[in-house]
Amino acid sequence: MSSTPVPVRACPRDQRGAAAVEAALVISFLLFPILVGVVKFGFLIWDQQKQPPYDARIAPSEIIGRFDCAQLVDRVKTTVVNNVAALDTPLSADSVVVDVVEATPSVGVLVEVEIRLPAGSAAGSPVVAEAASRLSHVTLTTETCM
Repeated sequence: MSSTPVPVRACPRDQRGAAAVEAALVISFLLFPILVGVVKFGFLIWDQQKQPPYDARIAPSEIIGRFDCAQLVDRVKTTVVNNVAALDTPLSADSVVVDVVEATPSVGVLVEVEIRLPAGSAAGSPVVAEAASRLSHVTLTTETCM
């Protein structure tokens, strides 16, 4: 057996760089739009996560002043009902429950708001939304509301 070397065929000169051109085409037409879509989708998810899950619909500037407990509860209920009036579901003051959780003279008043909307069908349970809001420009004239 004789071992003769097999001649290596050299690529023709016009075929050099064809793989680089093909890779550039694949990257520019297929992979780059996918990368842009993933980045844009990531930014949309990040932006949605920055939003609070439930807007309390009470701006701290809407309720300012000195109140006793009953006046504050009535004012918060009225404010929530007025702010939710733009929604499709009508809301009455009976559907809103307000609890004064904490009242600190230097910090403000912390209130918890619970809204109960009736179910769409007779078999369904009511929809409940809860939120807590700190009203920083409110002081209470009574010692406690709890």
